Amino acid sequence: MISNSVDCLTISLNFNSTDMHIKHSGVNAFDKVCANIERFLKAKRSNKPKTIIQILDIDDNVPEMVTFKSFWSKRINSNDTIHLRPFCDFGGTVEISQYKDKKRTGRRYPCEQVFNQLMINVTGDCFPCCMGITSDSDDSLCIGNVKYKSITDMYTTDSKVQVIRNMHRMDDLGSLNTCRACGTWSVPSNIFVRIGNKWY
Repeated sequence: MISNSVDCLTISLNFNSTDMHIKHSGVNAFDKVCANIERFLKAKRSNKPKTIIQILDIDDNVPEMVTFKSFWSKRINSNDTIHLRPFCDFGGTVEISQYKDKKRTGRRYPCEQVFNQLMINVTGDCFPCCMGITSDSDDSLCIGNVKYKSITDMYTTDSKVQVIRNMHRMDDLGSLNTCRACGTWSVPSNIFVRIGNKWY
């Protein structure tokens, strides 16, 4: 990643202790992961790739957040970021009621992901969000396959992705089953403005 000039790397560490890592991830690898992150930060030595280290915003992590920030702030450079990541339900596939659930508060606004992301799975199917690639079983969010269609063609004005974006702008999710069940739209702050019956 360093030699290939990757621009940005997000590391989802998610917790700040071995106990929490085991409890929520089911894996006893916290110390090894932290050591790998520290080794990477020392190896890159420059501003690239910009590195974002995340901890999940759940109740179990509240007592650890200050310690987490203090520990990693001493190891990153000025271009890097410590990020408090809201917990999401991955397109309605993960039950998160036992955690701090902030989804669906206030009026729903368009999901930012369908406007700025492209995900490609191992078979070449493309999706406009990370939730579609993990949870979409009815192909409602699949916008094409790179084996048969260029990415440029997938994003032309009459493409399926433009239809999906317009459905979000109009608050009409219709057949987008994954979108209707998903709370990820509420993770980032609203960047849209509503004029009349449409978001811009």
